[in-house]
Amino acid sequence: MKSRIAFTVATAAGCAAALVLAAPPAAADERVREDRRDDAPASIDIARVTYRHTETRVAARIRVPELGRKGRASLAISRFGVFEAGYVAVVRKRPGDRTTTRLLFFDHFDAHPRSCDGLRGSWRRATGTIRISVPRTCLEGHRTRKVYVAARTIRGSSLDDARPVRRLARG
Repeated sequence: MKSRIAFTVATAAGCAAALVLAAPPAAADERVREDRRDDAPASIDIARVTYRHTETRVAARIRVPELGRKGRASLAISRFGVFEAGYVAVVRKRPGDRTTTRLLFFDHFDAHPRSCDGLRGSWRRATGTIRISVPRTCLEGHRTRKVYVAARTIRGSSLDDARPVRRLARG
């Protein structure tokens, strides 16, 4: 009887450990926003944005089916329920040049450049995706559990704003 109980306890413990090890990380929130088509030039016309907030990063994956060879995309991040002040991560692509990224802090009046180790951005025409990822360590004063996030694409004087998420939790 004791060996049967020990076997049952060991089996249950093994199963529980396997479930814990196989489970995806729970420390992230992800929201998808669809965007109306044909409301901007095709080269920057956002179809969908996936926003993600983890323990270490705030990120966006912007889907532009006919992504052009040049333009800019930005991800606004703020501790407020609307963007009245906060950070703007910018990805810029020029034909023949590498993609560049920069982080700015908007203080209600002006945008000020900020250094940020680990800031990432990509512009992939083949897949029609732009990715922006900001380490939470770079978001001084805005590393709250819930953040406002909004994506935008820009080319010349044309732009396309995706619907924001007003309170994206950190899982």
